[in-house]
Amino acid sequence: VGGKGPLTWSTSQTGNYYFACGVPGHCLNGNMKAKIVVSDDCDKDVIEWFYGMPSSYTCVSPGTKVTFQWEGGQNVDTMTEAEFKACNVAGKNSVGGKGPLTWSTSQTGNYYFACGVPGHCLNGNMKAKIVVSDDCDKDDCDRDCATSQPLTCVFNFTLEMLRTNANGRRADGRIRTVMAYNGKIPGPPIVICEGDELVLNFKNRINGNMTNTDGSTSTSTLHLHGIREKSRPWSDGVPFVTQCPVISGDDFTYGFNSPVDGAPPGTYWYHS
Repeated sequence: VGGKGPLTWSTSQTGNYYFACGVPGHCLNGNMKAKIVVSDDCDKDVIEWFYGMPSSYTCVSPGTKVTFQWEGGQNVDTMTEAEFKACNVAGKNSVGGKGPLTWSTSQTGNYYFACGVPGHCLNGNMKAKIVVSDDCDKDDCDRDCATSQPLTCVFNFTLEMLRTNANGRRADGRIRTVMAYNGKIPGPPIVICEGDELVLNFKNRINGNMTNTDGSTSTSTLHLHGIREKSRPWSDGVPFVTQCPVISGDDFTYGFNSPVDGAPPGTYWYHS
C-alpha cells in the first residue's frame, strides 16, 4: 500500500542494505530501488577487475584507498609506463589468485597496473592507470597544442534525469524533465590536442522512470560522434550493436587515442 513520504532511515551497523517500493510494478517497471552501503571507509575507490573490462583510468587525492575487486584467477602487478602501454608482463607475477587488493599512496604521480596472468592485459584489457593528484578537477588539456607534449586527458561525466529549474539547464524556459551530463545542457565541452588520449569515465545515475524504445529502463550509453574507434570497437556507444547499454548505477570508460582511432583535428560532438 502506497503512502505519503518522506521516510528517514539510519543504522550504526556496517554492511549492504537494499530497499524497494512494495507497490506492485513500482520496483520492476519504475526502477524504485536503492542500495545503501554503510562503511567506515566511504572514500575508497573501487576498480572492478575482470577479463574483458575496459581499461581503467582514474584520478584520486593522495591517501585515497583504491581497491581492485575480483573473485579469483587474476592478480595486480605494478608496471612502468612503457610496460603498461605495451602490456608487457614479462617477469611479472603470472599466477592468479583471489582478490581484493587495496592500494594507496601519499605521493602524487602516475601509477600503472596490469594483471600479470599471460594474455589478461593484452587480450582481456586488464590494466589501470591511477593518477594521484591534489587537483583532480583541474583541466590541463585545454592548452596551446603547438608547444606541448601529448597527454592523457581524463573527464568524468555523470548522466542524470533532472528538471530545467537551475542555471546551466534552463532549456527553452519551460520546467520539464531532461537528461543532463554533470547537470548541464549542453554537457561540458571536451577540449584536447591532436595526439592526446581521451579517457571519459561515464556514470549512469538516471534515477527516474525512463523507458527506452527497446523497452529497457533507465539504461544509456555515450557515443563520441565521428570517432572511428578503430582500437576500441566494443565501446562505441551504440546499444545492442557495439556494446550492451549501461544500467543505472553502473559506470563505463569511453575514450580514444586520437592518432590511432581516426580522430584528426576538428570539432566533434557526443551524445547519449
